[in-house]
Amino acid sequence: MPQGYYYLNFTETGLTTVFWSVTVNGTMHSSNTSTVSFTEPNGTYLYTVSSGVSGYSSNPSSGTATVNGTSSVVSVTFFITRPTSPPVWAFAGAYATYKITGYNSSGNINSNVQAKILSVNDANQSVKASILFYNSSTSQIEYQNGSWAEFFLWFDQQTLSELNNGTSFGPGSNVTTNVSVTTPAGTFHTDEIKMYTGIPGKYTKVYVDRHSGIMVEYDYINSTANVSMEITSSNVNTTATHSFTSTFTESGLPTGTAWYVNLSNGVDSGAITGTSYSFSLVNGTYSYDITTTDRTYSPSPSSGSFTVNGANKTESVTFTAVSVHPPVWAFKGSYANYTFTQSNKSSTEHGYFYFKIISVNNNTREVEIFTKAYNGTSTTDSYNNISWNEVFFAYNHTDLSMLNNGTVPSSFNGSTVKNNVTVTTPMGTFTTDEINVSLNSSSAGYENIYVDKQNGLAVYISVSNGTESITAGIASTNIPVSVHKTTPLSLSPVELYGAIGGVVVAVGIVSAFSVLRKRR
Repeated sequence: MPQGYYYLNFTETGLTTVFWSVTVNGTMHSSNTSTVSFTEPNGTYLYTVSSGVSGYSSNPSSGTATVNGTSSVVSVTFFITRPTSPPVWAFAGAYATYKITGYNSSGNINSNVQAKILSVNDANQSVKASILFYNSSTSQIEYQNGSWAEFFLWFDQQTLSELNNGTSFGPGSNVTTNVSVTTPAGTFHTDEIKMYTGIPGKYTKVYVDRHSGIMVEYDYINSTANVSMEITSSNVNTTATHSFTSTFTESGLPTGTAWYVNLSNGVDSGAITGTSYSFSLVNGTYSYDITTTDRTYSPSPSSGSFTVNGANKTESVTFTAVSVHPPVWAFKGSYANYTFTQSNKSSTEHGYFYFKIISVNNNTREVEIFTKAYNGTSTTDSYNNISWNEVFFAYNHTDLSMLNNGTVPSSFNGSTVKNNVTVTTPMGTFTTDEINVSLNSSSAGYENIYVDKQNGLAVYISVSNGTESITAGIASTNIPVSVHKTTPLSLSPVELYGAIGGVVVAVGIVSAFSVLRKRR
């Protein structure tokens, strides 16, 4: 100490391990022990005292101190000024373990510590706790009646609320909220408290879990030391393990209409008939898809992502009625007749198949279909509530638009498209989009589908597995098509009627053409 300087010491009672600070003539010193020291020459000095934790006041909180040829001591008493509810961690048996690493002037540091609550006194807002230090040897400190607001850097609810709102942790400190910290115990969402000691290059950082208030990391840095303490385990509910509510709310759907939310973690809502649905999720980023059973309404957004970051989330979805434009072929009474030829090494067979739309529901974008097959014998069937994008040999507006632009719809992954391909059928010559599909069952296998560019009908189909082939061409229809040259037909009325739409046929054509429906 320079000659002519004397100690001006401030000693406190009422706190244990909490940082507190004293400012003398504009210079602040802090400590987590019972003493804060200054060295000053003779004189009278103004001072202020502050606690590092809210809910405590000091007596005195400010005043003057005189140094006159000898050391001087100012006694300070801290006391609780307001009640608080029990913190999340204040239960008997609560614990947290930490790993301490780094170095100081004595060498490298590698040890562990456990803080454990032995008992809780709600009336006195205090706990009995043990602090166990262990490495090559073990030592234990026991705290009797340690206040909730000061126990081993585990913060009470009021202090935590202030930290979460960015309130400064006393003079000489800065608080940064929503800092993500990864430790051996997991990833936490914390408030960072940076505390300066008044000595250049010397400061402390404490990271406090935003949900529980427990310390998850502690870093002490100065010119000769760098020490870090990270949480390794705990039985306290923290942001690393705590679930938060993520709620989806909808508007615009008719009352009682089912809608769905599907998350990327495999959790689905199931049918929702109300206006909201909530998931319980831990911190993380999730993507989602929104759908509804009423296809006349479109969701916005229909998909997206959100992040759970230590707090509840709400996502809003708006459903809007969309205009319904039925495909050209989707009208009651529309029909199409096809002739087919099936060949293998030993024989060739001929037949006809037919489909007719019985009814159309524009609201649900569905149709009912009657089908018939003929090849010496007849087979009939009907299909109810078939979606526009599932009808055999007919493509909806979206798929047809993509095909016309040379793009393969998602239902035809692995295929290629050629535009403006001319094809001749028993009905005439068409300009089509040709879809080329490779069949995995044989290297020689293929499937070519020729789609009328105007209405989306498949007017010609050719399928082969290398040993057997089937071709089918449209023979007649009452659907507007882009036929360029009509071919006279020589089919009898019975033959024209005998048909199917690709669903069932006696000679096995269903096995070759059923893939069309499965693909969409």
